[in-house]
Amino acid sequence: MIKILLLTLLVSWLPAVQASTDKTPPPAPIIQVDTHDGSRIYARPHHNNVAITPWISRTSWAIPWSAIQEIKQSKDKHSMTTSLTNGDLLSGQWTHPILKVDTSFGSLRIPTNKITRIRITKRKKCTNIALGKPVSGQDGASHGRGLAKHLTDGDYQTHAKPPASNFDYTIDLGKDANDGYSVQHIKIYWGRFGDQFNGIRAPNGKGWASAAWPGEYVTSYQIHYRTSGSDDWILCHSASCRPVDEDKKNICVERIPTDIPGCSSESITTINGLDLTGVTGVRIRANGGHWIGLHELEIWGTP
Repeated sequence: MIKILLLTLLVSWLPAVQASTDKTPPPAPIIQVDTHDGSRIYARPHHNNVAITPWISRTSWAIPWSAIQEIKQSKDKHSMTTSLTNGDLLSGQWTHPILKVDTSFGSLRIPTNKITRIRITKRKKCTNIALGKPVSGQDGASHGRGLAKHLTDGDYQTHAKPPASNFDYTIDLGKDANDGYSVQHIKIYWGRFGDQFNGIRAPNGKGWASAAWPGEYVTSYQIHYRTSGSDDWILCHSASCRPVDEDKKNICVERIPTDIPGCSSESITTINGLDLTGVTGVRIRANGGHWIGLHELEIWGTP
């Protein structure tokens, strides 16, 4: 009884822990591997730790990638020195012939006797690199609504909407031919265009009380990107369904309730795990059953 009372007093004394509202994971580091043949390999780890396994003279260490600055190998291609961010040095030898790095796209396997140096650099926190960037594509009505520039204005109330059942917009990220951005994920604010629109008849039975025709809006879309020094567009994502119905491992679909007549929800699509490098432009194309558009396109990445 006394133990229970003491435990109750202890729990009541401890301060309450508030859950963090920021659920964004810290940026994973970039691993650069230089090899004896002069090639350079980049990888982004899917797991936090690297198992430097095992050294001849020591047991295996599981070290966070973020704690490693550099791993150098000596001329015999076996002995290694690992420098950590806290200033420590670890020396030893590989006893396994393969370095394995688990990435979001599978395991990268590199023979250790071909490695000359491994450098680990921290990645900057992602920002919306599309914000305020110029957009090319067909504009909407002449009175200022539905303009292409609304795609990157940061205002979710405006929208880009040409007078057509398809659209084709290109965002110029503004990097020169020798550079580009790293892109991690893309967020598309469809508004009501991501779902089927039911429509409501006017009380007199003529026309529609809602401001749009009923039926299908976006029925398919594609995302392409362009890299520095190239004019070619590369497909990075496509879907042949309504955005709200998309169901893939790297896709997150959000439904937001709305009071728009005939429309039960608006939708947002996030395409995760892209890991694109050297990106200088992004293009979005879509087809639908009626006039379609979208409110905002966010491209999250780093310089």
